[in-house]
Amino acid sequence: MQRIMFFLLLLTVPTVMPAQQSDAEKETRMHWFADAKLGIFIHWGIYAVNGIDESWSFYNEYLKYDDYMKQLNGFTAAKYDPAAGRR
Repeated sequence: MQRIMFFLLLLTVPTVMPAQQSDAEKETRMHWFADAKLGIFIHWGIYAVNGIDESWSFYNEYLKYDDYMKQLNGFTAAKYDPAAGRR
């Protein structure tokens, strides 16, 4: 019963909305982020060619190994431009 009451109490606590940021504040924050060498690790591989959502798909018998490896021909980084996100 105490857990239910605690959960209901949490639902009544108002959510804090962050204040709007100016462009200068955002730019300062983004420079700090880049200087701190923080980022997002995005893992991509041949499984993404045909829209498969994970690299263990053949291991989990979602896809046969041969069909998985056929995707290799379509996996290129021709449009990969990591600097494009920093402009």
